[in-house]
Amino acid sequence: MTKPIPKSLDKEGPFWFLRHVHNNVMRKNKHFALLMCGESGGGKSWNSAAIATALYPKFNPQESFAFSPLQFLEMTEVNHPKLFPMIIDDAGLSAFSGDALTSQVKNLSKIAQSIRYKNWQIIFNLPNVDLLAKSVRITNHYYTEPKWIDYKNKLTHIKFQRLKQGRDKLYYKNIKRLEKHHNNVTGYNHITPTKILDYAIPAPPKKITDAYEIMKENFMKRYRKETAETLRRAKQKELGKDTNKTQDAANYMRKQLAEFTTDRGGIDVPKIMANFSLGQSAARIAYNMAAMPRNERDVIKGQRLMRNAKKKHVSWYTGESLDKI
Repeated sequence: MTKPIPKSLDKEGPFWFLRHVHNNVMRKNKHFALLMCGESGGGKSWNSAAIATALYPKFNPQESFAFSPLQFLEMTEVNHPKLFPMIIDDAGLSAFSGDALTSQVKNLSKIAQSIRYKNWQIIFNLPNVDLLAKSVRITNHYYTEPKWIDYKNKLTHIKFQRLKQGRDKLYYKNIKRLEKHHNNVTGYNHITPTKILDYAIPAPPKKITDAYEIMKENFMKRYRKETAETLRRAKQKELGKDTNKTQDAANYMRKQLAEFTTDRGGIDVPKIMANFSLGQSAARIAYNMAAMPRNERDVIKGQRLMRNAKKKHVSWYTGESLDKI
């Protein structure tokens, strides 16, 4: 079986961290999960593809990129080999902390915690680590940020830190590498831990980045279209439902308006609300629609009736004196 790591990574050089990850997964049966954070357009997806390709040469964007928790869950149902990459791109779109109680994110958290034994690569791309729900955030081991790209040597440089979840907050620890240093005084070589913040990763092939861009654009088109259609249908349903109920109430009250008029000639709002399941504003609108004159002659007649009732201090509807009520 072909080793899932390029031969160039087997040699001594700048790719020691990738060799470290490979050994942890393949020999020590450990899990590899990281958060790739950075501003929009900063190269998160590009660098995620670089890591995935370096550790898994058969990397295919169509199989490994997910743009929603549902897509990620569907990917985990397949029996993939070790170090198979699963990249949740722009995870904040569907796994924001504000959505932490939704069923999808709950399932995402459970799956992320239960697939450790699968020994896959799990990479979350998002603008800020705080945007990801805590239940998902604690399943990751590393925090990474894109730094710069060496186009001449086809390398991308990334900042890696170990990520640990404390009781109240996240802790970032710099990774140390044991390096030999020659002591000119003693003449001996000493092995000392050295903090490394800059890690070189081989750049991903252009065909992979091009395939990703097409996938992302197609997904965003569908996402915008489906979201707009869902909102449009919900709005039309809401407006249509309210309009029909209000109109039906007005039609009913037009024939027996006295039943919904108080003794003082006002609107019996509580009764309308109870009978037609309308809100306070809708109840008043329905009553006014029922009492609205049908033509100009009725309008003039109604205005004259209202003026006379006001002068005589009587109810415009029943004609009874308001002083006796």
